[in-house]
Amino acid sequence: MFGIEVKPIYIIAECAQGYASSSLEESIALALLLTRCAKASGAEAVKFQLVIASELATQDYKHYDLFKSLELGFSGWQQVAALAKTLELDLIFDIFGPSSLLMAENLGASAVKIHPTDFTNLELIRKVASSSVKNVIAGCGGATRSEIEMTIKELVNSESLTLLHGFQGYPTPRADNCLSRLGFLKGLIDQSTIPLKLGFADHADPSSPDSTHLAGVSLGYGVSVLEKHLTIAKCLQLEDHESALSPDEFHAFVEIINNCYDAKSQSFILETSFDLPDSEKAYRKAVARHVVAKFDLDSNHTIGSSDICLKRTGSSDFISDPLLVIGKKTTMPIKADSPFTFATVEQ
Repeated sequence: MFGIEVKPIYIIAECAQGYASSSLEESIALALLLTRCAKASGAEAVKFQLVIASELATQDYKHYDLFKSLELGFSGWQQVAALAKTLELDLIFDIFGPSSLLMAENLGASAVKIHPTDFTNLELIRKVASSSVKNVIAGCGGATRSEIEMTIKELVNSESLTLLHGFQGYPTPRADNCLSRLGFLKGLIDQSTIPLKLGFADHADPSSPDSTHLAGVSLGYGVSVLEKHLTIAKCLQLEDHESALSPDEFHAFVEIINNCYDAKSQSFILETSFDLPDSEKAYRKAVARHVVAKFDLDSNHTIGSSDICLKRTGSSDFISDPLLVIGKKTTMPIKADSPFTFATVEQ
């Protein structure tokens, strides 16, 4: 489905490792509940980390046991995929190797996300490029410029490629979001010969106004894909809760972002032709000043700049541009403080 082509702002409920629990059954139940929460919160997609421990780390890695606990198996993820399909919710997976990519394909994932640490993993990137999953998100947080540019070249045949700025700082400090880097990525997108989208992975402190402000600011850079962490309840302190919103907070976030987009959307008109929306035209007309005579003027008088001034009047028949009056002759006497009209000025 991957509704980026349909929705102007595509919001992903990032659940990451938030389904981790002490047993396989509980982890599956959490993943299913998070999927329902993502739908109820108004997100277009739910995203999980599809972890297979052996393709991500060696057994001596400090988080290897956690990674093993995140393995739901194909049948576990099948339950999640079936629920997402029933809810008409896009299902996206972070993949970390050929095995998780193949599983995402077989589960009918709407999109896959490549972690920035895999931008130098050409074997994986090339498998993604030839995958049946044609919608790809490239997480750019922590990647260098050359790595990003190389990844774009390798994924040139993707139907939809999104450059996603941002990284998980548990939460990410405000200054470290480096939102201006969105401008750099937008430049790459504008120069690209293939269609690309700009995204922002928001990991702001969920207890601060930044939890909505930063995403709102990102829209001004042209962001059309937003990733935001979702947790069932912050008091549970599930995995990846540090920058996550609760379902009710996430629902409010979606509404705020859509409202921000509505406020911005008319700017696309201004960027192209500078046509004004109807409400702004009405405002302009209501507050416009009219060209009025400073003095009593005789008929056949050549109007000079010293003969006129600009004032608001109660007239519905007026001229607002002085250049349409100066140098013209009056067709009849005009009283001081009277507006000039196209009938009283020679055309």
